[in-house]
Amino acid sequence: MLRTKKGFTLIELLVVIVIIGILVAIALPNFIKIKIKAREAEVKQNLHAIQLAIERYATDSSGIYPFFLYGGDVYWNVGTIKWVPNPWNDRIEPGPGGRHAFDIFNVQFPSGGTVEPHTYPNVGLSASNMGQRGTEFGDCLAYEGYLPQYPMNPFLTDKAVIIHGYESVNYNIYVPFRACGGRMGRNMFNLGWAGEGVCMMAYDGDGEPNDSLHLHFAGQFYYHPRYSDGANNADHFTAQYNSVDADLRGNHVTGIGAHAQPQQVWSHDVVGYDLLAVGDESTNGMDIDYSISGGGAKINGKRTGYLNNVSEPNPYNSANDYEPRTVPDGIPDYYIIHLSSSQDAKPQGIT
Repeated sequence: MLRTKKGFTLIELLVVIVIIGILVAIALPNFIKIKIKAREAEVKQNLHAIQLAIERYATDSSGIYPFFLYGGDVYWNVGTIKWVPNPWNDRIEPGPGGRHAFDIFNVQFPSGGTVEPHTYPNVGLSASNMGQRGTEFGDCLAYEGYLPQYPMNPFLTDKAVIIHGYESVNYNIYVPFRACGGRMGRNMFNLGWAGEGVCMMAYDGDGEPNDSLHLHFAGQFYYHPRYSDGANNADHFTAQYNSVDADLRGNHVTGIGAHAQPQQVWSHDVVGYDLLAVGDESTNGMDIDYSISGGGAKINGKRTGYLNNVSEPNPYNSANDYEPRTVPDGIPDYYIIHLSSSQDAKPQGIT
């Protein structure tokens, strides 16, 4: 006897589709959260690797830590920073007039000295002449072999090469942190690349409403040195800027609003540091940093890098009273991990 084959009715199919849709709706957010957490876990692991390199450097330097880190890798850090006001043409990059005051090559120059031929050549940088000796930046860890290449940022894909990698070198437009991430653009780099505030963590030129703040630099890190004399980062950058060649394209630290007091500086020895990493924009993170100004919306994406967990003079205090801020400002910082060293030397020089 033949049996008639019976298929699913339309109603049964619709019920199955609805059930599958419900399950997907329940599972997808959890999957996304798990994926984000996995990336953030890798970022935290990367930050510990950077810290290990910093400590190895200090062991070989009589306990003195690096005064500045670029990140990325040695030969592919060009580093345009969008948020630096005129007359410095909104950029800081290699070549005479584009050196960083605390680059390890530049600190060796006496006032009025000349640039060594192999360092920052006066050439038009392009993807064709990068990646070779003479175009390197002086990152203490990378150039001296403690960390030849900074860890890969798990939040970035291969497309990063056109923003933070070599394909962005020839851009004539302002791209925040252009070519800071190594050749392929995926190496972690320092959000304090400009030497001071953690600039442009939330991009303010995306054409969206001012109350729409989006994080653009998930997975990157920030390094903040602490000096033996107790003077702050802006004081030290300005003092160093005043002591090296005068063609540094202007002091971009005071140019972005820092109230520096270089007369407070009597030693450039770094005896401690803060090392932080940024997570996904859905992770608000610790509220320990201050915005560059006290109000507005996207302007709050521009961090100072001055943390409220210690009493460090904050040169961006809107009252211009040079006093530490010791309470949170209520604005998301996105920092998911904070590593630091204990200071062996007693801070002095600030009254």
